[in-house]
Amino acid sequence: MSQPPRTRRSTRAKLLTTAAAAAFLGWTAVVVVAIARTPEAGAESFEALAAVVDRSVHSDDIGGLERYVHGDGAGEYTDTLAEKLTGAGFDAVSVTPDTSRRAQVITLTATRRGHLVSCLDWETVQDEGRWFLDPVTPLVTDGCRKP
Repeated sequence: MSQPPRTRRSTRAKLLTTAAAAAFLGWTAVVVVAIARTPEAGAESFEALAAVVDRSVHSDDIGGLERYVHGDGAGEYTDTLAEKLTGAGFDAVSVTPDTSRRAQVITLTATRRGHLVSCLDWETVQDEGRWFLDPVTPLVTDGCRKP
């Protein structure tokens, strides 16, 4: 029995196959590098979280807090918070970490003409060794008092 003649792949088909394989490998490398360079959500400690909140508030980068807010809807939460802080007309805003309570809290206080006019407590949540802001305001709060 004779075997059928072998067909040779054309040079063009080989080049297309090689180019497709190279493009796929390149795309895979880009995705792997992008994932590796994405910072992990949350902060490594309560103190680091408080520092991030302070920096974000004082640099008008509330949106930068998105990866530090626990749970779904973090982007919507930070967008709403930024809108409210922008038009509020506060003279000064301060961020105070408080470890004296049952849950560690970061308190944002705002003043106008030296008087306390607004306050927001964030309880913190530790999830898988990382620290996050809990966007749900505690039902009972005592952080809104001027020190």
